[in-house]
Amino acid sequence: MTPYSGYLALGNLDDSGLFTELTVAGGAAGYARQAITLAPAGAGSLVNSAAIDFPIATKPYIWPSFRAYAVFDSASAGNRQMAWRLGNPIVVAAGDRHRLKAGDVELNFPIPTSSLGTEVLLSQTFTISPDKVLTTLPVVTMTQAAYDALVTKDPTTLYVIVG
Repeated sequence: MTPYSGYLALGNLDDSGLFTELTVAGGAAGYARQAITLAPAGAGSLVNSAAIDFPIATKPYIWPSFRAYAVFDSASAGNRQMAWRLGNPIVVAAGDRHRLKAGDVELNFPIPTSSLGTEVLLSQTFTISPDKVLTTLPVVTMTQAAYDALVTKDPTTLYVIVG
């Protein structure tokens, strides 16, 4: 498995898989996506290989609460690659910043979950192989519900339901 690089975003993820990112216009003054590299950390696992420091929330603004992370393929706009929920809402107070230590983001495959035990929604296929992590395809969403609906399940296989 090779490292995957993208841009980590903060926001909220609804039950349909729609991710709504924090925005400066929405009150998150100073907010910007941050570069993330997810590196192999054992069989079927990826972790952030370096600390991630989001910008300081510009005073006097408190950022709106967020409950999810998403990874995009560019620093602005671009395509969402994956998203997952957090356990509790997080609020970044004026003058503070959201920080993640190296290893704080852990994604486990072949059934994609975060280290919080929450489902990871993938917008592209995920391939565990020596030479690639994500391959480009039209938008595909894999959910735990779709996996649960399969008659035959193999815990070492990632199933992607299209259609």
